[in-house]
Amino acid sequence: MIAMTCILLAAAVAGLFLLRSSHERKQLRVEKYNIDNIHSPEGGLRIAFISDVHDRLTTSGIEEIAAAAGAEKPDVVILGGDIITFNRKKGLICDTRLAAELIEKLSGAGPVFYAEGNHELKFKEALPSEYEAFTLECKLKGALLLSDSRLTYKGIDFYCAALGQEYYRKMFPGIRGKQRMPQSYLIKKLGIPDTKKMNVLLMHSPMYLKEAGEWGADLVLSGHFHGGTIRLPLLGGLMTPQFQFFVKECAGVHKEKNCTMIVNRGIGTHSVKLRINDLPELSIIDIRKSDGRADI
Repeated sequence: MIAMTCILLAAAVAGLFLLRSSHERKQLRVEKYNIDNIHSPEGGLRIAFISDVHDRLTTSGIEEIAAAAGAEKPDVVILGGDIITFNRKKGLICDTRLAAELIEKLSGAGPVFYAEGNHELKFKEALPSEYEAFTLECKLKGALLLSDSRLTYKGIDFYCAALGQEYYRKMFPGIRGKQRMPQSYLIKKLGIPDTKKMNVLLMHSPMYLKEAGEWGADLVLSGHFHGGTIRLPLLGGLMTPQFQFFVKECAGVHKEKNCTMIVNRGIGTHSVKLRINDLPELSIIDIRKSDGRADI
């Protein structure tokens, strides 16, 4: 009798968690950040930062994302990778035409920069011709695609480091282990940044803040970990989609000396479709002119 009661209680709790998760996955919270930088352009710059759209890449999801971003009146919209979903065994798990449609709608709010994540990289490696057609469609809809490249916009240099797959693999089950990134890695990909400008690095994995700071980034924009799936008070994200536990860089603001990183919680999910206390996020980042003292 006691055992049956415990089973029923556990089932009820699990059901409530699933209902809560289902509710959260349909939400979209706007999180606002202020970044002060001495090399910021006069008048500043507002960025709408979107990452890890995955299963929200639907007609209704596109409308919601575009409306939320447009309402914030950004100067530029940045797609930080994993807008699509690609599985090595199953192939594409989405309609890439919807990604192009999202770009088209977002372009009404401002220029759209699209940086590659690990799902775009898997797509490119597995189906290069199809990926080329996809990127062409994205360009036609208004996106500026960044892959190991730089562009300057309103006096700020934006870089995208398209990390190799080894920088996304977990090294040991369940813990923080990661592939070591040589000091020369980012220099070989991107060159040496201009220290007289503000340098923003789009790098999908948030595990390499120290290396980004040593390279010369002032601001790093990342995603990838979906906020940690279940966020616990004081402890932060419980589990990454790669089943690593209590990785502190799952979400929010992190600093390494003069380099600041903002980690977006993502808008959608894939594989582990669970969110508890982990609302999907649209990041609004205001870059402001300063006297050199960082402030968030």
